[in-house]
Amino acid sequence: MKRFSSLVSLGIVLSLCVSTMPAQAVAVVVARTWVSGVGNDGNPCSRTAPCLTLAHALTVTIPGGEIDVLDPAGLGSATITQAVTIDGGGGFGSVLVSGQAGITINAGPNDRVILRNLTITGNDGTGTTGIKFIAAAALTVQNCNIMNFGQLGIDFTPATRASLVILDSSIENNTQGGLLSSAGSGGVNRVSIVNTSFQRSGAYAIRATTNTDLAILGGLISTNRGGGVIADGATAQVTLKGAMITNNQA
Repeated sequence: MKRFSSLVSLGIVLSLCVSTMPAQAVAVVVARTWVSGVGNDGNPCSRTAPCLTLAHALTVTIPGGEIDVLDPAGLGSATITQAVTIDGGGGFGSVLVSGQAGITINAGPNDRVILRNLTITGNDGTGTTGIKFIAAAALTVQNCNIMNFGQLGIDFTPATRASLVILDSSIENNTQGGLLSSAGSGGVNRVSIVNTSFQRSGAYAIRATTNTDLAILGGLISTNRGGGVIADGATAQVTLKGAMITNNQA
C-alpha cells in the first residue's frame, strides 16, 4: 500500500512539472500566407491573423507558395531563397528601405519567383537596389513600381543563366540606372520587357552586357540622364519593337 502511494505521488509530481514547462511555439508552414500593416509576426500569417513583414511570412510559406498583402503598408525588406509568389494586391504592397536592397533573390537553380503589384522604394536614394537578383531559374516582375534607389532599379546579374520578364511596370529615378543584366559563363540571360516605362534614371535606363539576350516590346524609355538602351559587348543582344525612346541625354 505504501508502494502504491509513492507511485501515485511521483505521478502527480511529474504531471505538475510537465504542466509548468514553457510551451514551445511551433511554426506551421503553409502554402498561402498573408501580411498586413496591422499584422504581427507572432501571428500564424493566416487571412484573419496576418503577420507584419515579408521576411517572416517567407519563413512560414512552403516553397512554391504565395504571400498576399492585405493593405498598402510597409512590408520591410526581404531575402527570397525559394520559389514563391508575392502579390501586393489592389493596394500595392510597399517595400521602403534605407541602406540595403528592397528584395534580394538568392534561390535554387530550379526556383521561379513572381513579384506582383508591389511598390519598392529606396527612401530618397538611400536604398541601394530595388531588386537584386543573385540566383534562381526565373523572375517575373508584374505591375510593380521601383524607384528612388541610389544604385539600380533591378540588378539582374546571376553567375549562371536565368530569365527575367518585366510586365506593365515602372522603373524610375534610380541614380545608376534602371536595369542592368549580365550573366557569368554558365549561359545566356533571357530578358523580356513588355509595356514598361524607364524614366529619369542616371547613367542608363537599360544596359545589357555579358551573355544577355534582351527583347523590349512597347513601353517608354524617356528623360534618363544617360543612355536609353545600351548593348555593351559582343555577347549582348537587344531587340526592340514598338518602344518609344525619347529625350534621353545620351
